[in-house]
Amino acid sequence: MDEVDDDEHGTATLTLEADGTAVIAVEGEIDLSSGDTVSAAIIHAVDCNCTRLVFDMSEVRFMDSSGFSALLESRTPPAPVLLRKPSHAVRRLIETTGLGDVMQIEP
Repeated sequence: MDEVDDDEHGTATLTLEADGTAVIAVEGEIDLSSGDTVSAAIIHAVDCNCTRLVFDMSEVRFMDSSGFSALLESRTPPAPVLLRKPSHAVRRLIETTGLGDVMQIEP
């Protein structure tokens, strides 16, 4: 398990599971100050040759366009991407922008 921490805004913890799934648990805010934190976790997951990428969004309080960009960047690797348990506000942003059309959302 690796943790990338942006003290004030959020953390991204990467866990690699035995089946090749990389789970990035994001907490706090995904904004201009912490978007790079999420991007770093994505890069690390890709470097580990994950077969599936899961973002646990259950603890994300806020996400702006920086977070949206980081999630879009995650589609670059050939692994499927799943967004797990986004909050109501984050889910609304995902659905409004059309990101939900290209990534699976788990309730």
